[in-house]
Amino acid sequence: VLHGPRRCGKSSFLLNLSRLLPDDLFPIYVDLQSQAMTSSEGDFCYGLVRAATRDLRSRGVEAPAAVRTSFQTNPYPALEDWLDALRPILADRRLLFCLDEFEKLGEARERGNVGPALFDELRHLIQHRAELGFVFCGAQTLEELGPQWTNYFINARPVEILYLEREEARELLLEPDPSFNL
Repeated sequence: VLHGPRRCGKSSFLLNLSRLLPDDLFPIYVDLQSQAMTSSEGDFCYGLVRAATRDLRSRGVEAPAAVRTSFQTNPYPALEDWLDALRPILADRRLLFCLDEFEKLGEARERGNVGPALFDELRHLIQHRAELGFVFCGAQTLEELGPQWTNYFINARPVEILYLEREEARELLLEPDPSFNL
């Protein structure tokens, strides 16, 4: 769980992860501010697949086709079937789903758009899919969100990101890392 104050660079960090990670780990950026991601459990599962397909394609990997309607009728089996079809394509590589603004899932639950089954599924994927990893990114910690979050993501490790100090910002601007392609 990557957490920190608004406008401190969390999303920018996630969007630049592909430059920082080894070639066998594919970060998949998922923006949960999009209503298309949180209007139903089917939309969430299809949104994960859609984001993975997009980001894999940008790295030259063709993912299996997915049909949106199958996610509306049976979201979790459709997602797991898609992941099963993706596994041989990935071979020894892994996906890292980066869920930005993850608190939006809690808001969707409060509105009744998604139920506890979504959180059960995420926990299941985290625990039983070795080819997947997850980064939850937002302004709040799991503890701040309440026991329903800490119970589902009991093994999550918090990482705080803060604003740069004045000297850190100065160094970054005046002496950027030459190996980081801006």
